Amino acid sequence: MAYPPSTTSSTLASTIRALQATSILLGSTAAGVGASLSFFVMPRLLELPTHQLIQQFNRTIAISHKVTPPMLLLPGILHAVIAVLIRHSNNTHTPLSATTGRSWKLHALAALVTLTMTPWTFVFMKPLNRMMAAREKYVKETAATAATAKGSDKEGKRALEAAELGATRRGEMSSHAVVDQWALSNLYRPAAGLVTAAIGLYAAMW
Repeated sequence: MAYPPSTTSSTLASTIRALQATSILLGSTAAGVGASLSFFVMPRLLELPTHQLIQQFNRTIAISHKVTPPMLLLPGILHAVIAVLIRHSNNTHTPLSATTGRSWKLHALAALVTLTMTPWTFVFMKPLNRMMAAREKYVKETAATAATAKGSDKEGKRALEAAELGATRRGEMSSHAVVDQWALSNLYRPAAGLVTAAIGLYAAMW
């Protein structure tokens, strides 16, 4: 005679399914938001003059920092929680299906993939952010100097263009090149988010 599943196992299974659905939704949404920065926002910024490019890039980064990191990292945290729940159910012999009981490794892998975004951001993207922040500071100082000397705005822009040219001659990246590099480096994060969502979807189908 087959016995119905216990209340504990039913509740645990429902919790896992809810967390799986949430992690997949967040992961795919975050991947789309992150990719839009590289494919839509940054190309438009590259069309701007240098002084406007610097200012608008830093404003975009300031706004995205409030939204993008939680959206990218939260799915990984959820996958880690799911992996722990399934692994714990295996150790305590809570009757989940055999396939669900083995899927904790996939969720652990998804959490690990998400975790790789953090070192990638600090190694490849933070230096570019600091570089553009320093250039915005230079733009403001140049504008203040021109205003103090009763110079025209054109003189401030001319000084900035001269600084950009000097940086290029020294082998440094221009501001447009920095933004282009940022857009390219940023693609890893939505790609990782998409991989995380795909792994989570595959694990949920077990």
